[in-house]
Amino acid sequence: MGLDRVKSQATHGRSAMRPRGLLFPALGFLVSITQVPFLVTLYLSVHHWNLLKPQDGRGFVGLQNFADLTTVQPNVFLSVKNTLALTVSTVLCSTLMGFLVAIWLNHNFRGRAFVRTIVITPMLIMPVIVGEIWGRLFLDPGSGVIPWLTNRAFGHRLLPMSQFPMATVIFISVWEWTPFAYLILTSGLNALDKSTIEAAKVDGARPRQILRFITIPHLANYFNITLLLGTVLILPTFGVIYATTAGGPGYATTNLSLAVYQQLFLKYSVGGASALALVNVVLVIAAMTGLVKLLGNLLVRNEVMT
Repeated sequence: MGLDRVKSQATHGRSAMRPRGLLFPALGFLVSITQVPFLVTLYLSVHHWNLLKPQDGRGFVGLQNFADLTTVQPNVFLSVKNTLALTVSTVLCSTLMGFLVAIWLNHNFRGRAFVRTIVITPMLIMPVIVGEIWGRLFLDPGSGVIPWLTNRAFGHRLLPMSQFPMATVIFISVWEWTPFAYLILTSGLNALDKSTIEAAKVDGARPRQILRFITIPHLANYFNITLLLGTVLILPTFGVIYATTAGGPGYATTNLSLAVYQQLFLKYSVGGASALALVNVVLVIAAMTGLVKLLGNLLVRNEVMT
């Protein structure tokens, strides 16, 4: 009996390992396309390698590349500041706009399907194309619609990309990411039990009270998802900035992603670009960790209060 029990346990163990073994190819592929490039970037960040000076070769410099980030232009502090300003403003504004649009389109009216299609269109356009549309068609100093209209109406041209560069980039990013927030929040509205709202109306609740005490608490988890995913997707913004202001005027709109591009493709500093890319990774991890803890605490507090 003892031998039979050992054999059955061994057979059960092998059968349990077979499904797990099917995951190994996918796991290996995931590691190869994520961790291997990260390790290569980590290796390059502690080496000096400038493609403009191939005669110097590639040599170990330790943390010198990270120290140089504080003196090169744009320096890392300015890039981090611009990244945080762009990300926080875009995430909050697009979430608010998506919520307002979701509330509006949650009502039945003629042409709602057409309006929904128009609303989600910006999300379907590539970021570089979004930047080209706004930069060439609307904001170009010579042929843009906005400078032309302001010149006709007020006698002088409004040049948003040079006068208000960061605000302009934030506005375009909000226009691009509002549909993303709308889709998540409207799915939350669709999951709201209609009988609850009808019962509140029967009890005399006004629309403002329904919104405050029923709709918004119900959407708490959906707001969390919007903020988390929005932060992940907006932190590495590149295409819109590259196609509109190119990081300017000066370095007023240069974020970390564009700074990495400038270090690698304009200054040909592989070591400096790798070091800056690691700073970007650390910023993303820190932002996500802090945001997860903050939203988790708010969610727990809301559950305790309710």
